[in-house]
Amino acid sequence: MEFDVTGWYKKISINNHFINYSGIVTDDVINDLLDKIEIKLEDTGEKLRVIRRVYNISVEVLQNLFHHSDVPPNFKEADKRFAIFSLSKLSSGNYNVISGNFVRAERVRIIRDRIEQINYLTKQELRVIYKLVLSNDEFSLKGGGGLGMVDIARKTKNKLTFEFVEHSHDYKFFIFDITVS
Repeated sequence: MEFDVTGWYKKISINNHFINYSGIVTDDVINDLLDKIEIKLEDTGEKLRVIRRVYNISVEVLQNLFHHSDVPPNFKEADKRFAIFSLSKLSSGNYNVISGNFVRAERVRIIRDRIEQINYLTKQELRVIYKLVLSNDEFSLKGGGGLGMVDIARKTKNKLTFEFVEHSHDYKFFIFDITVS
């Protein structure tokens, strides 16, 4: 049974969301969403350091969606970068960034292991890893140096929450749920 992406999106869209997006992620969409995020955050009267953290995490999440989404066989090739993005302010005063995208089943273990390793690290260890990856000039097959999730973990000050939901035998829907304090 395929995961009901539309139903899941409707469910997460009920909360107090500043920004909700479901569709193809392009450079223009990212720029538009970031402009809207910046305006919405500035209107909150939030402290500048919090605005920067939420904005920078949103940038990283949107770039991950652009570079790392896979296309399930029942989607058109034009839907290659289909994703869901949501930004909300929680009643606790924290912010919540949720994203969802399809990934090939063979990539699940790598992604899961990477996030679990990052969640295990202390603040100081995250800083060391960040500097190490930044200075080693090695890049992944998708063009990144693996800094995105490390940078998100450094900025959020919380553990990274994620889930892989069965879509088909070959594809999972990756839900990335980040709380920013």
